[in-house]
Amino acid sequence: MMRELKHENYNRLIQNKPMEMNKFNVAVIGCIVMYPMVIVIQSLMQGFASI
Repeated sequence: MMRELKHENYNRLIQNKPMEMNKFNVAVIGCIVMYPMVIVIQSLMQGFASI
């Protein structure tokens, strides 16, 4: 029941404000992509520092 309500609310949000949802999705995807890159860069820096 709650899942269906959430889904309906999500669809309504997408229909009412597509641009805001796109901005939100871009922000989420950006965070998902940036987070591992930051971890990789930090681990590389530590690796070079220890040499």
